[in-house]
Amino acid sequence: MGTVYLGDGEYAPVPLTALIDRLKGRPVTGLRELARDVDAWEARLRRAAAQSDEGGNDSDVVHQILANAELSQLRKDRAAVTRLVALLPAKLRATYLVGASEKQQRFWTEVFGGMRRG
Repeated sequence: MGTVYLGDGEYAPVPLTALIDRLKGRPVTGLRELARDVDAWEARLRRAAAQSDEGGNDSDVVHQILANAELSQLRKDRAAVTRLVALLPAKLRATYLVGASEKQQRFWTEVFGGMRRG
């Protein structure tokens, strides 16, 4: 575990697994990788949703990646984020607004508003 600076003297613990994997040359799945292969990740999320209203392992992976991404990363890959977040269980989507900064809340509100209905 390491700590990440949240601002105003606040820090949060974060796992360093992805960083260690990247340094060792192991494949890592992050927002860049999700965006690069968004069609496949959409299919995985559809399968997870078909199996359970709670989603599955793939839903958890995407949720964790989106929750840990910086706002600048989310904005850069907004189209992919919008496509993927629409396929996550509603209870996971709601967590993106909890404790979020005003800028983050605005981003997520815009993303949720842009999701296809149905």
